[in-house]
Amino acid sequence: AGMSAFFYNYSGYSERVNLKTGDTYVNMLSGTYERWGDYTGSQPKYNEPGVVWVSGNFGKAIDAGPFTDRKNATWIAALRSRDSLPPVALEQEPAPAGMQLYPVPVREWVTADLQLPSGGTAAFYLLNQLGREVAFLVEAKVTAGWNRFTFDMSSLQPGIYLLVAQQDNNPPIVQQVVKQ
Repeated sequence: AGMSAFFYNYSGYSERVNLKTGDTYVNMLSGTYERWGDYTGSQPKYNEPGVVWVSGNFGKAIDAGPFTDRKNATWIAALRSRDSLPPVALEQEPAPAGMQLYPVPVREWVTADLQLPSGGTAAFYLLNQLGREVAFLVEAKVTAGWNRFTFDMSSLQPGIYLLVAQQDNNPPIVQQVVKQ
């Protein structure tokens, strides 16, 4: 008993490849039928496309004095596909836009951590609960990724406001601010 492999792709099967020729047949179980295919496995190599590690069994003859013991043994091999494609470079999806504010509630200064999918210019302003602009805070250059801005809210009355970050033609990013 030995170990063999086939390669399969959408055009069909390869010829059988012998990985390990056994010394003998395997005779471990009582009865006439022995099944050893359950003890095989395969695992793609994570950092090398087209390479797969496989394990399987082969018949091993062990000299046991006047008798020959016919056992199974394990064989491990690395297989490489000849028609493997190079890894596909996918465009990284831009991070979704978002904003985190702290401290909450605000007494004087609020910090806004703003995540943006692209760079450009962003304008920041505050709206009251009626949707009216109560303060224009700043217009500044921003980069893709995280940006940090700090605003003085000490002159505003206590209440609930909406901090709006509007970047170029993108949808606005809105976060509720509670001022004490």
